[in-house]
Amino acid sequence: MNQDCTVIMLDIRNFTDTFSKFCDDNDFFRLIEDVYKTGIVLAEDFTGTDFYINSTGDGFLLILFGENHYLSGYLIAFFLIKYLTPMFENFFEYRRNVKSHKEGDYYFGIGLESGNVRKVEGKTLNTDVVTYLGDVINITARLESITKDHARAPIIFGN
Repeated sequence: MNQDCTVIMLDIRNFTDTFSKFCDDNDFFRLIEDVYKTGIVLAEDFTGTDFYINSTGDGFLLILFGENHYLSGYLIAFFLIKYLTPMFENFFEYRRNVKSHKEGDYYFGIGLESGNVRKVEGKTLNTDVVTYLGDVINITARLESITKDHARAPIIFGN
């Protein structure tokens, strides 16, 4: 059964280069953990438990359900910018030798779109896999990707 939802895709920019520079830096891994935690806490604050979140390694996919999923998504996206930007600025400020980020650049991009998804589950006695499929996820990922091409905008909203 299809479910109405809003999808947020967050991708950390320049992740491969940054990871190679800081692969031995525990603070870098704490930063990535804090990115995930921020997404989880915001989703809990706005939807309770009516959401799905999964890591993409260098970001996350967040699917919001419920009556006001579109409003929650819109607000969460702005709060992500508000909370995550200083986290990244503080991390790179402390490590001034990193020149991969210029002043004024955002350290992540966010795509946001509403639509519907279908839950898909694969279960065995020992393992459960739960995911969601839908065009809205693909559209959201494309929106996030083009944030890099539009003045390095931090966010692009779909229709």
